[in-house]
Amino acid sequence: MSLACSPGAHRRQRAPAPRSVLVLLAVIQVACSSEAELEVRLLPQPGVSPAGLDVTALPVNPDALLDSLAAAARSPRPAFPELERAMEAFRTGSDHPDSTSALHATSAWQAVRDSLETLAGQLRTLDRASLAYREGYQRLRALYERLGQRAAERDRALESGAGPERELALRAERAADSLRQWERVAYADFPARLEAALRQTGRDVQQATTDSTGAVRFTLTPGRWWIQARVRDPENPFVEHYWNVPVTLTRLVPVAVPLRARSALLRWRH
Repeated sequence: MSLACSPGAHRRQRAPAPRSVLVLLAVIQVACSSEAELEVRLLPQPGVSPAGLDVTALPVNPDALLDSLAAAARSPRPAFPELERAMEAFRTGSDHPDSTSALHATSAWQAVRDSLETLAGQLRTLDRASLAYREGYQRLRALYERLGQRAAERDRALESGAGPERELALRAERAADSLRQWERVAYADFPARLEAALRQTGRDVQQATTDSTGAVRFTLTPGRWWIQARVRDPENPFVEHYWNVPVTLTRLVPVAVPLRARSALLRWRH
């Protein structure tokens, strides 16, 4: 029996088809599809909302590109091992809310900065004459204004704060400034490298946001993809949980990627 990938391939069968044939036809219909299905789900984590998480699907490994640029940089990446250990060990003192006001203000500033960087990256991929670009640019201007407000709040909190938490926040901010300055130089070619790599694959970056259950669904071209997401630690404003999960998609079977806390990389939010 010959079966073709055409809409009428199964209509020639007049008698009720055996179950095995129906299953085969279903498999063939999936195989004839030019796209693959992917579901990403943020598994429950204390203090983390399942909704509103930005998830990005990339057909290239962005971390590998960054690593290659870092290896070719004129100077090594600044390292702060003792400070990073102190930041990873920190936990917000809920019984002393005033002592951590500087940390909360810094965390709020970082959240706006992260949103600003994400939106700026999205705008670089859009046609400047498009409505989506104009609307996005208006949001970008609003975020810049909010970032200034959050920066002022952070500076006031750092100046008025006291204790070891304030000192840790000040040390982290100075180190972050140094690291971001290095990244601006070392990673300057990243947008061009990423764009060239995307052209080579013939595929585009896709981004979506999780729903109230923590799930987000993509329809993608079959092949190798990397799924990126990050969640701020609810108990530690210095660190975040970061995922860069490789996955191979085919037309035959939908793929599910769970984002578990234990599978994430704990890294410094600078």
